[in-house]
Amino acid sequence: MRAFKLFLIVLLIPLLALTIFLIVKIYRKHKSSNATERANGGSQEKSNDGKRNLNKSVSIISNLNKDIKEYKKMIEAKSNVTVVDVPLENCSEIMMKNKQKFYRNNNTVLVNAADSRFETWGGGINKVISNFVLNKNGVTNNKWTGLMSPVKYPNDTRIKISNFKNGYVLHLVGLQAKELQRLNLKIEDIEEYIISLYLNGLDEIESMIGQGNVLLCFVSTGVFANDGVDSKGKRFSKNEFVLRAKLACFKAIQKYNGKLNIVLNLR
Repeated sequence: MRAFKLFLIVLLIPLLALTIFLIVKIYRKHKSSNATERANGGSQEKSNDGKRNLNKSVSIISNLNKDIKEYKKMIEAKSNVTVVDVPLENCSEIMMKNKQKFYRNNNTVLVNAADSRFETWGGGINKVISNFVLNKNGVTNNKWTGLMSPVKYPNDTRIKISNFKNGYVLHLVGLQAKELQRLNLKIEDIEEYIISLYLNGLDEIESMIGQGNVLLCFVSTGVFANDGVDSKGKRFSKNEFVLRAKLACFKAIQKYNGKLNIVLNLR
């Protein structure tokens, strides 16, 4: 009898081991299946989030383009505003809406999208203006001639004025995409920020020359524009940043009600 019990125990041990093995295998398969389902669900959720964000971005870009077109029509209706698309080197050929030449001695103002150190040359419009005023006493020892801070807005470090023989260069340091977090700005806030920069610059020039002609350009649209994250952690594209900066320029011109003639160069 004792031998029979021992025989049964020996026989049952492999069966028990096989049963445990099968249970573990089934459990692992079930666990793996659940993990796959969760992963697929997470991937699908991420995919849906990506599609929603893409659709939202497309909508924002579309609305900004629409606003720019509307504001362009609005400023073109103003008697003191002329819109052109010409190389800056040919600015002496510009005829304004009032049938007068833009380029006139002593009251010509060129707006420069300056770098943060107000240096000559470099790239973009900063380089173009440096070349243009070089033989017009606008650059002295590789520096802007007579570069000075604004009188009406002495605390605005983004504005400086230099001179050349036919007038002045109004240097505006545009907002950079990477500055939004440091300045605690949301992406939607940059328009008002840049509008204020334009209006302060125009007000400063008007206080200096009274009536005159200003060739305005877009700031914050060149190397200052990049994909980024604003102060609230919201991501934005370079395209959105550029369009908001351009819209700010149009809005600033629409708001300006001073004596200066404005020529907006779209180039």
